[in-house]
Amino acid sequence: MKKLLTLLLLFCGVSGAMATTLHVEQLNSSDFAIAVLKIGKIVINGTTLEFYDRQGNALYTSDMASVGAVTFEQTPQSLLNIDADRYTVYPNPTHSILMVNGLEENTTLRLYNLDGQLIKSATGTAINVDDVPAGNYLLQFENQIVKIIKQ
Repeated sequence: MKKLLTLLLLFCGVSGAMATTLHVEQLNSSDFAIAVLKIGKIVINGTTLEFYDRQGNALYTSDMASVGAVTFEQTPQSLLNIDADRYTVYPNPTHSILMVNGLEENTTLRLYNLDGQLIKSATGTAINVDDVPAGNYLLQFENQIVKIIKQ
């Protein structure tokens, strides 16, 4: 089950779509659903399945025997496109500094890898990704999620 969950989380960013919601279907009780980006850690502890947020707070705990299925809901790539009338993210692809026009100075920018792990955050209109390995990432700010390519 641990390998299955790891593979499912890696699937979050594959093929032009991003899983936005994880669903756990219970055999004998109500189902559980959560935004993928809110999950900080998944723990298999013996026969228990546990989800925690990024601050370590428990989000969900279940006996593995009562879990019927774990599935993801995907958002089409078109829904991840930025509101181009309001924001401009550049340069993308980038090597170091990523700028976002149209933001207030106190806006929080969060950079996530495709596993949903927070890589770094910054406040303002720019984020330095110079120390981030090359690859695909998601930049989240306000109600926007933008796919970023770090070269």
